[in-house]
Amino acid sequence: MNQPTQKAKYRPYFTASELSEVIRCVKLSSQNISLLRYLESYALKISHGVITESITLQPTLVDSLELDSPDSPSLDSSLESKRAKAYAKWSQAPEACTPLEIELTHLYRFENDLMSPEEETIYLQSQGAT
Repeated sequence: MNQPTQKAKYRPYFTASELSEVIRCVKLSSQNISLLRYLESYALKISHGVITESITLQPTLVDSLELDSPDSPSLDSSLESKRAKAYAKWSQAPEACTPLEIELTHLYRFENDLMSPEEETIYLQSQGAT
């Protein structure tokens, strides 16, 4: 497999809300100003209708439930057990977690008072609470 060159560029596909979350994370944890400028200008173009959606995908049931991941929590375990297993995995190797496991981890941390006040505020906002 060929290694990409420094000039090779790739385009991920995000929803507008996902792009906003990426921008928020870059602002909180990165010093890469050129990346931030790129992402913010892209979001601005979307919000002003300069760029329209490239693709619209409807997830399959398997995708929605993340059943295709061998590491996803099994369907036969209790919800609390799933949350605890996801949290344990996230504590050891967060980069190996599926989106479902990360979601379960956040819920576990919230319910068990394992978040800082700032994290709780962000979590509640992401859940639509004000």
